[in-house]
Amino acid sequence: MPAADEEICWGDELLIAPFDLQQKPDKHTASFAQKIVLVDDNPVIRRLYTRLFQKAGYRIVTASNGKDGLRLIMAEKPNAAVIDFHLPDITGIQVCEKIRQYQEMKGIKLFLFTGDDEEQTREKALNIGVDNVVVKSPNAAEIVDSVSRSLEKYKNL
Repeated sequence: MPAADEEICWGDELLIAPFDLQQKPDKHTASFAQKIVLVDDNPVIRRLYTRLFQKAGYRIVTASNGKDGLRLIMAEKPNAAVIDFHLPDITGIQVCEKIRQYQEMKGIKLFLFTGDDEEQTREKALNIGVDNVVVKSPNAAEIVDSVSRSLEKYKNL
């Protein structure tokens, strides 16, 4: 079992990389206690968002496909999960549907991460219990800001 100060990456390879506990969050109000599971099949995207979310003060755990992501979310019970819509095995919507079937998972904030900005996708995602649909942007920091703002809003309810 990795130490509490390590990042776990599942999927294409198992990586254990040091997570700097001395790192201070930047302008975000995120807490080090908040954990996010990131599910995306693109290793470049996973590494990029891992770094950005860590810089914002979050602990990140990643998976490279939907089935591993689902298992990881069930095991880790994070504060939030950011799940890519297009995954190689099951879709992000299917992952979210399965998570919402379990009462003990209702408190996990689910963000569907997609390049598809169609209203039909957004509506379907929200109807199955996704908390927010986050459209992929060339500016990756915007997505981290969006998730951070949403988590802060939910935390203050």
